[in-house]
Amino acid sequence: MIASTSPSAIAAGMTDDLTTIVLGAIERAPQWIRRDLESKDRVIRTQAEETLAALIADALRKTNMLST
Repeated sequence: MIASTSPSAIAAGMTDDLTTIVLGAIERAPQWIRRDLESKDRVIRTQAEETLAALIADALRKTNMLST
């Protein structure tokens, strides 16, 4: 009998991997990003959001989770 991995098990594993990668990127985010994400100034908040998105995308690329 050959054991197979169900699609839902694979998806769950990928979700766990993605969560770990994203959380790691957020944990490493500089304090200024955290502060600016709370800013009432839309321009400052947007810059912080874009920087955080770039940090997460870079972390995903480094683990081959995001194709270039």
